[in-house]
Amino acid sequence: RKLTRVNSEYQKEMSEMPDFLQEGIDFFKLMELQAIFLDRNFCIKKMSSGIPDLTHVKEHDLGKDISALTLMDGYLGWLDDVKEAKKGCRIFRVLDGPPGKRYMVQILPHILSENGPAGYVILIQTIDGQRSEHS
Repeated sequence: RKLTRVNSEYQKEMSEMPDFLQEGIDFFKLMELQAIFLDRNFCIKKMSSGIPDLTHVKEHDLGKDISALTLMDGYLGWLDDVKEAKKGCRIFRVLDGPPGKRYMVQILPHILSENGPAGYVILIQTIDGQRSEHS
């Protein structure tokens, strides 16, 4: 009887999962957020579908060290930021893109373990508008 109750609760949770996943996908689209997932050696493991259009990182780059690539045009301190991220720093940059576009780029530890980060994530969010004269 207890096993039946646990099984029905499990089935209920599983039936709600696709809705949760769709909400997460909708959130990423709404926020215009793209992600590149790296292992602890900064090799590319996964990327969201919009990354190849937004950056110089392409599907054939899976498995490569991200520091061997140029992330985006106009990201002049890219290699320095990767070096700092490898030392454990959290990186936050705002980059100007094509007219009318700006990008917020973050390099963050992902999946923390007792031996430090097991991986990293690069988050890129599209921000409309150019930098004002006063920034």
